[in-house]
Amino acid sequence: MTTVKRLSEGYPDGTVLGNGSSDKIGFYNKTCITLRSLPASIGATATTAVLKAAVNQIRNLLKNLGLGTP
Repeated sequence: MTTVKRLSEGYPDGTVLGNGSSDKIGFYNKTCITLRSLPASIGATATTAVLKAAVNQIRNLLKNLGLGTP
């Protein structure tokens, strides 16, 4: 028998996952992790290498949460 926990409590302001940066969250049976930092802002004159590095960092963050495939 499948048992699920609904996240919605029906509150008008919504539902929050994690109360602080030390709370751990994971999706699709991945190990839960704490809040990670995004890459720094990228300027208008960024090189291709800088853009690729930022995209790869964001991709890895999503994958580590369980929100992307390897």
